[in-house]
Amino acid sequence: MSKDAELEFANGGRLKMNRHNTGLIFSKTNGYCTYCGIQLDPFSRWHMDHAIPKSQDGPTDYENLWPSCSKCNGSKNNRTVQEYRRAIPERIKRKIDELDDLMAQMGQLAPVVDNHIQEIRKAVRDHDVIFYFEQEQSI
Repeated sequence: MSKDAELEFANGGRLKMNRHNTGLIFSKTNGYCTYCGIQLDPFSRWHMDHAIPKSQDGPTDYENLWPSCSKCNGSKNNRTVQEYRRAIPERIKRKIDELDDLMAQMGQLAPVVDNHIQEIRKAVRDHDVIFYFEQEQSI
């Protein structure tokens, strides 16, 4: 039996938000956010993220639903996983540019802060974004 067959849907085809369904999705990553890897509280607010967003005709099925923290799901918004992956370094680069602007106003501390910013720039340039679910072989 496929995992889709195990999910429970209401008469209108809408996914039931019950313990059974949330448990199936939550257990896909052993209770960790699919993207950042933070441990999720099963009794608190965590999100069922559509890897392919509904706005892009992503299905509501076991393969497309993943547990996510509210911060990652909010920043992913209506992007696919690959679109989200590309957006993260761009967001970091924008934040670094904002720091550059602040450094221009800092005077003596600017060289110290600049060294840290250059390290961050190099790390962003030299590393791919790897999500939690990609690190875990069992997922």
